[in-house]
Amino acid sequence: MRHNTFHEIFQQVSDAPIKADKIAILKKHESAALKSLLAYTYDPRIDWMLPKGTPPYTPLDERLDQQTRLGQQIRKLYLFTAGPGPLNETQKNLKPIRREQLFV
Repeated sequence: MRHNTFHEIFQQVSDAPIKADKIAILKKHESAALKSLLAYTYDPRIDWMLPKGTPPYTPLDERLDQQTRLGQQIRKLYLFTAGPGPLNETQKNLKPIRREQLFV
């Protein structure tokens, strides 16, 4: 069974005419990865520990399965954020320049 990509899910949410439909779409596609992505995006308690501005990066080759790549990377987003709880040892000990390198 093929799963919808994040892009496809968000497109369906965007196209839904009313809030109840948007909620139903998100519930239909509920997953730990989707919940994490939404939390990192919208939770005001999360503070990104990255410099302001657009980071230098090289876009992925379009032939690559970017959905799988994003799904794998969500687990590492805690390295780039603070909050809502205390920082763990990995977050505390990560130097800002190394954090930026990992992000890029």
